[in-house]
Amino acid sequence: MGRTPVFLTENGQNMKKIFLIILLVIIYYAKAQRTYLIDNFSSKYKAVLTIAPGFEKEVFKKGNISVYDKKTGEKLIDINSGELTFETDNEGNIKTNIKEVPYGEQSILMYEDFNFDGKKDLAVMDGQYSCYHCPSYRIYLETGNGLKFSPEFTRLAQDYCGMFQTDPENKRLYTMAKSGCCWHEFSEFEIKDNKPYPVKIIIESVNDNGVSIDYTEKNRKGNKMEEKNYSMLLDPSLDIFGFETKNKKKLHLIQYENQLYYAYTDKDGIIELLYKGNFVFDTNKNTLRFKNKEATYVISPEGIWIGTPHKKVFLPSSKNSIQGSLIDLKQQKIANLKLKN
Repeated sequence: MGRTPVFLTENGQNMKKIFLIILLVIIYYAKAQRTYLIDNFSSKYKAVLTIAPGFEKEVFKKGNISVYDKKTGEKLIDINSGELTFETDNEGNIKTNIKEVPYGEQSILMYEDFNFDGKKDLAVMDGQYSCYHCPSYRIYLETGNGLKFSPEFTRLAQDYCGMFQTDPENKRLYTMAKSGCCWHEFSEFEIKDNKPYPVKIIIESVNDNGVSIDYTEKNRKGNKMEEKNYSMLLDPSLDIFGFETKNKKKLHLIQYENQLYYAYTDKDGIIELLYKGNFVFDTNKNTLRFKNKEATYVISPEGIWIGTPHKKVFLPSSKNSIQGSLIDLKQQKIANLKLKN
């Protein structure tokens, strides 16, 4: 009588062991995960960043970031992500409000006025979902009654390359997107009804010829985006001969990858004619000739003669603008150039 049954004693020991194991697991994970308090970015809000166990030393960290109201302690934002990035200062505090665009450091939190209404808004990193695995953000606008998620502003921080730029003086936002080395899109937005609207978009891509860049430019006129297309030279240093004509336009002879190109640009550098067919250089007359459709072009240091079946035009060169020498063509190995003695 009074003795504890053996089976109860064994069950009690087993329960103690299970409880101890659970306690050890909780302690392990509590110690393994790293938690940061971020309260230096705003007088109204603070954040808590928790990094999952095993990700502390990874470049892209799995974790959670939550934003709280400092006065009430209410949790306002809660984001889980598999790819958070951040930098700390010498004291181990997480840096905030850093935005080096397009490819520099961009902090996990940015607190500034995005819609130019005089109230600071909040950008919270949610991963690396923008182009080329750049940081992406969710944007929350300050309404006076608290932060409100904005899908329209968030789109600017998701669909382009990293966080957008702000221009408070002109009240404009700017984004950039790219594909490979040779295609870029630059967009400018204005704020209307608390939403960003594009007012100018410039798309540039390097032409397959390797000497020119093609542009598509869209500008808002009323409710429509008007579009124009044009091309410019990629690298003026490729010119081997050139001069300005008296109408402020310019002739360029370009050598690129064993080919000769003729380009004629207006005063703004926009290409009016780009020719890459066959050329004949008369070494005795020091003239370069080519035919483009019905027009025959003869180039010399004195200018450009253009002849068609209906008329002839002479565009004299501005003497002080001449660069390079046609004589140098004799020394070049150019596939589409024929020498005539």
